[in-house]
Amino acid sequence: MRKKNKKWLQFFVVGIMLLFLVLWNNQKAVLNFSKQIQNQLFPYKQKQELPMEGYKIDYDINTSLNAIRITQMKEYKVRGYAYTKEEAEQYAKVFQLLIPIEETEDSYFFKDEKAQLMIHKKSGLLQYKRTSLSSPEKDFFPSLSENRIIKEAASFIQSKNLPLEYTKVVIQHHPVERQYSVYFINTLGSFHNYSYMKKVITDEKGNILQLDYYKIQYVSNGNFRIKTAEEAYKEMKTLYPYSIEEGLQVDIQQVELVYVALEGIQPAYRFSGETNYGTGFEQFIPAFIFGATGGTIRE
Repeated sequence: MRKKNKKWLQFFVVGIMLLFLVLWNNQKAVLNFSKQIQNQLFPYKQKQELPMEGYKIDYDINTSLNAIRITQMKEYKVRGYAYTKEEAEQYAKVFQLLIPIEETEDSYFFKDEKAQLMIHKKSGLLQYKRTSLSSPEKDFFPSLSENRIIKEAASFIQSKNLPLEYTKVVIQHHPVERQYSVYFINTLGSFHNYSYMKKVITDEKGNILQLDYYKIQYVSNGNFRIKTAEEAYKEMKTLYPYSIEEGLQVDIQQVELVYVALEGIQPAYRFSGETNYGTGFEQFIPAFIFGATGGTIRE
């Protein structure tokens, strides 16, 4: 009898250890995924990563977590537009760049003394860069407001015969470089899509310095189960409990489901609001439910 009890106890201990490892690996996968989202979405942010120890953050939720009642969402893969040589030459004329073309295995490249244009053959990326601002058109103009910067960025895209549809704009000021980054965000389904955003970089006077324009198609990869907003909120507080600032209070004012680009285009919960230090707060938590092996659970 004692041998049976001892054997049963051994199985119980091993089972508990396996369960702990599964939960630990699952949380580790979610934390890594969440960190990737923060790093890849907006490279301009350069925000400090929340430490794993320090002062406890006081989170306060001031919006309903029960308003989101979705139980599954699609995952997408991306298919980039394949530009032809003739299309690339036509865009070079639109951007007033000289031909001949420099062609590589992956791209078409045009360049003169003021700017360059690279069109990727398979990814759907069209990238324009201003390489010289020795005689900027608006050099004697005062610095523009953020609204004017957004209008200048949108007008530039449209002037190049490039379609521009968006439901939201994110703008970030870089005071050291004296530049702005403008991100035009559209929807995928009925959700804001933070993947492959159209981006324009300008100086403070509205001169266009860079354009990243993606022409892509989203292809569904099936439906997968997602966690609830309440589960994601608890996860965020568990994954990001500390701050280097003492007495930090975070007022969560909005919770929404969005799409982000990582291993495919996947949904995430976006928590946003303000802190008692007068700064904005934004955190993304992956929405898919991860299985014991780290993979997502198909509906």
